[in-house]
This record gives sequence, structure tokens and C-alpha cells, in this order.
Amino acid sequence: APTATDLLTNSTAGVGVEVQRRNAIVAEARIRGLRSTQYLTVGDGANFFPARLDLDTPVSKFDPGTIRDVIIVKGPYSALYGPGFSFLDIGTLDSPRYKNGLEVHGRTGSTYQTNGQRVEGIQSVSVGDRDWGFRGTYNILQGNDYRSGDGTNVPSSFAANNFNFALGFNLTETSQVEFKGLR
Repeated sequence: APTATDLLTNSTAGVGVEVQRRNAIVAEARIRGLRSTQYLTVGDGANFFPARLDLDTPVSKFDPGTIRDVIIVKGPYSALYGPGFSFLDIGTLDSPRYKNGLEVHGRTGSTYQTNGQRVEGIQSVSVGDRDWGFRGTYNILQGNDYRSGDGTNVPSSFAANNFNFALGFNLTETSQVEFKGLR
């Protein structure tokens, strides 16, 4: 799926979950009709609380290429998450480890649309060895006002930059530590 929104929309396991698109880059998952502020959202084990309730949604922040799993509990209670109406838990991939020694991998993608000069770009880098690894993803989403079919100028500019990373080390053969961040 090109976006985490499409991942939720196209999932056959997402019964009772709808996605409301707010604009070109923001979408909100609706679990049993509840808004994202009415249920608990967790990203990599940390509570996700939006800076702006109308635009800062967790579904819009995660790159689908780094999502390990999405757990949706429709509630109203959960032994793992406690009391609440519903729960959304997004987990990202851990930092990579490679059996054969040091490896470096990358992923690059871009899209351009002429109407509105919309640009989407993504760069992902994975570096790792037997006992450590790093994964970082940066994406740029930018667009300008566009013209409708009748020539009317539609105000719809946006600009967003997202960065997420995972850095991990093996402490022993059976234990490891992972640091993850999202901005």
C-alpha cells in the first residue's frame, strides 16, 4: 500500500474501521465511528497524542514500508490496554541485523503531479551488522493550490516532512535494546 491509510482501507481484517480523508496528506482512522481523540492510540509502545487534533493523526505519520503490524481492538475493554472505547496500536519494524556482516540497503521513491505541483518523495536507509542496526526513513509531502476543471483556483497547499528511525544493539545473544523515534 502506498500509504498507511490505504493499508487500513484495503485490509480484509479491518471490519468496523473506516478512514476519513481530511486532505491530501491527512486521514483519520474511525474505529466503530469514534474519532482518533476518543480512543487510545499507541505507536511503538508509546501513547500517541496529536499536537493538532484536526491534522495530526497517527495513520498519516507512519510510512507503510516500516509498519510491522497494526492492532485494532474495538473495545470497550482490553486486558492489555485497560479500559477504553477502542484501541489502535501501530508497531514499526525493528532495526535490521544481518548474519553475513555489514550490509547497507536503501529505498527511494518519488511522485509528481502537475496540477498543484504536488511532490511526494521518500528515502529510507537500512544499515546493520550482526549485533547492531539502524533504519531511518524521511519523506517529503508538498503541494500548492490547484485549478479545478472550470479554472477556479482551489486553496489546498500543504507541506509535511516526516522522519522515523530505529537504532538497536544486541546486548547478548538473547537480549537487545531498541531506540525508536518519530517526528
